[in-house]
Amino acid sequence: MKKIGEYLLEEHFLKDQDIPGILTLHDEMVSAGIKMRFGEASIAAGKTTPSQVNQALLRQNSEALARTSLGSMLHTLGDLDEPQYRSLEKKCNGNDETWEMTVLEQNLLTPERLKTVKDLLGLARHTYQRDVVSSQFIPFNMIEPLVAEKIDEVFEETGQCACAQCWNNVFAITLNDLPSRYISYTPNITEFMQRFRHDYSDDVLRILRMAAIKVKTNPRLACATVRRIETADLLGALPDFETVVHISNRHIHLCREDLDALFGRGHELVKMKDLQQPGQYAAEETVEITGPKGTLQKIRVLGPLRPQTQVEISGTDQFALGSSAPVRESGDVAGTPGIRLTGPAGNADIKQGLIRALRHIHMTPKDAEAAGVENGEFVSVRIKGDRPAVLEGVLIRVSEKYSLEMHIDTDEANAVGMPAEAMGQIVVE
Repeated sequence: MKKIGEYLLEEHFLKDQDIPGILTLHDEMVSAGIKMRFGEASIAAGKTTPSQVNQALLRQNSEALARTSLGSMLHTLGDLDEPQYRSLEKKCNGNDETWEMTVLEQNLLTPERLKTVKDLLGLARHTYQRDVVSSQFIPFNMIEPLVAEKIDEVFEETGQCACAQCWNNVFAITLNDLPSRYISYTPNITEFMQRFRHDYSDDVLRILRMAAIKVKTNPRLACATVRRIETADLLGALPDFETVVHISNRHIHLCREDLDALFGRGHELVKMKDLQQPGQYAAEETVEITGPKGTLQKIRVLGPLRPQTQVEISGTDQFALGSSAPVRESGDVAGTPGIRLTGPAGNADIKQGLIRALRHIHMTPKDAEAAGVENGEFVSVRIKGDRPAVLEGVLIRVSEKYSLEMHIDTDEANAVGMPAEAMGQIVVE
């Protein structure tokens, strides 16, 4: 991406001979501990006006957004190599929905990884947009730092979940319900802060408490740490018990012997991201699996290592492989088919371990007590959303090591039209 100075030169707002003086002023400001960007330094040096810098920022922002698609982000992060990206570029034509549908249909990414990339894309676009107005020469809302000073105090007081999603939700709701108070002369910021603390601290605390309660009683799905049961003190007895439902795409759990065979002796898995279940993570490593009729590529390895290798696929996958995989609870692989695994360092032929995972819910003992269920019990779960449906025969798995979460595979999710994440209502059979 071109720098702001290049845009200022192209628009003839600056001349080449202006650049050294602006850079000298910029370096002096930074040395004094004053955060300043080149555009701001050009204004301070009297070489440009705020309107000219803003015009250049808007152009930079517009061009950056035009180049930022889901496909380009997948390519930048290495999820798509150059041939894959080029072969899909014309078909998808910069349309994020088409990119999303295509990479899932071609099994190039797991739904979990796709969600991570989409989140990063959203943050990148947010950064581009915010850069346009993030300047010391644009009026500053003094209410924002006042809210930032008090928000953690209110979170501790109310017991509100403090994950990034809930924190941002409370912050945004509070700012929406408070009057904006802008200043245009930042050198007097200390004086303004003292004045606004005196005038608005009580209002900030009151609105923050209301916002925290609102978010706590209506948690977003993105807040995976929040349990509906935790709001019982505010809402009274809950008539139903709910759990977040996630799609579990094809993946593999490896034992040490097979990891060595596939990636080299002594290889250690590289964590890509944590999963919701404590201690579990998706690794950077992927393998190929080959059955009698075909091969599936880029099967994500999940960590940590297990005593025995287990490959979890969907019903559709077994047809592509030409190998029938029984529906089993995770860990129950006795008598299941084997399959060939291929990694960068070699192959491993496992004699058993190919399964379709039995749909299940992870629970703590406290969750199980609240839901009125026991370990090993089967329940029905109503998937909520635009196309509600009921899934029967869902296994309850209880352990202190678990976090409340339901898993179904991609075929099951497609059958009920479920997105990457939904809420499920448990009904005891």
